[in-house]
Amino acid sequence: MKSAGITCLAFLLLSSVALAQENIFRLDLVDPVPTTAVKTASVVTARASVPAGASTDLLVQVALDSNLEPCASDPMACDGTENFTSVDNLGTTTYGCGDGIDNDDDGMTDTDDTDCRGVQGWSLSLATDGCFNVTGATVNGTAGALNVLPPGLRDIEGSFAKTEVVDPAENAGLSGVVSAVVLSFSNPLILKQTGSVLVLQVGGSFNATAMAPGDTAPPCNLRIVPSDQVGLAGAGEPVKTAVTIGGRTRAPAICNLALEITAVGEEPIPTPIPTPIPPRIPMPTPRPARG
Repeated sequence: MKSAGITCLAFLLLSSVALAQENIFRLDLVDPVPTTAVKTASVVTARASVPAGASTDLLVQVALDSNLEPCASDPMACDGTENFTSVDNLGTTTYGCGDGIDNDDDGMTDTDDTDCRGVQGWSLSLATDGCFNVTGATVNGTAGALNVLPPGLRDIEGSFAKTEVVDPAENAGLSGVVSAVVLSFSNPLILKQTGSVLVLQVGGSFNATAMAPGDTAPPCNLRIVPSDQVGLAGAGEPVKTAVTIGGRTRAPAICNLALEITAVGEEPIPTPIPTPIPPRIPMPTPRPARG
């Protein structure tokens, strides 16, 4: 599996190319909406504006992009017939990937079927520069939410999810978030094999109280700790960045985020300059006519 060298942009363009199983965690600034976003080999540089002289709330999302080889090279191999990735609000959907039946008549059943291969769970450590003051993090509104809360896919009958804002004092001064999700303990729930799925939302604030209109702050970096490095720790042990596919842990690729923040403000209304009034020129008093 390739875990480095693939670009943030190129990864999403490989849906028609045969690859080994590929997954990439990608960070995006959602609010404020970036004015531009420049993608390079391992980072997206998002440029945005905030009010000068104030603190502004920010929202960053973490997506998990997937590109499974059989799905990329032969879309009909992943038609979804065998795979049920979610249940309805009553939890009554039959799981074609766990019933031992060849539901789509392709000669394969359960996890031997391409339709039943995909990400079953994930974990990540997200480190942030001090300029991004983390205010909260959640899997609500993502695939990691319970399946009674769309777009959640996590099994209400048995699953796991934990997300924490870390204490810098316990992480060598590093700020950030850790998050881990297992979609189901007993049912074969997976993420879709190709495309992008939202997995985490992180709130923060940026302090521009000392910035004047037109000032641009140094880059403010958010990065996912690679799988071969020690992750951040919440209340327990350090959390390793990883995905689980077919019961095996794999190292995903990473696309980090650099924020370039510029302060803006209203232009002052110029004080009008009064128009000078010309001095009055006295008119000569006419002399009476001499008789």
